[in-house]
Amino acid sequence: MKQLLTVCCLLVSMFAVSQNSGNIEIVADSRLDELMDLYHKEDSKSPVVMGYRIQLFSSSSRSEAQAQKDKFYAQFPDIRPFIEYQAPNFKLRIGTYRNRMEAYRDLTRVNLLYPNAFIVKTEIPLNDL
Repeated sequence: MKQLLTVCCLLVSMFAVSQNSGNIEIVADSRLDELMDLYHKEDSKSPVVMGYRIQLFSSSSRSEAQAQKDKFYAQFPDIRPFIEYQAPNFKLRIGTYRNRMEAYRDLTRVNLLYPNAFIVKTEIPLNDL
């Protein structure tokens, strides 16, 4: 009886081991591969890093933001201004800074004419740095 039990246990364990050595087949929609390719292509186009900008103005009017941008550029031609759209507002932000201390230096310069200006952490395209 012990021998029969041993043989049964041995056969069951061999069967269990043979089941684990099979191949796994993943069935996925072919559109998933196309979507992943598109994602990687778009992601590599414009790499971004986290950095800082100074926000001067926010409005729901694009023309107001553009007027403020032109006014700022006339006053500070050495600092590059950007208009960023974050629904529903157009935000006038300036500069591209790697850290808060760099941004603070320009904040003190523009604070005399723009007292409500403040530093924001944002994504900055790598080619803007």
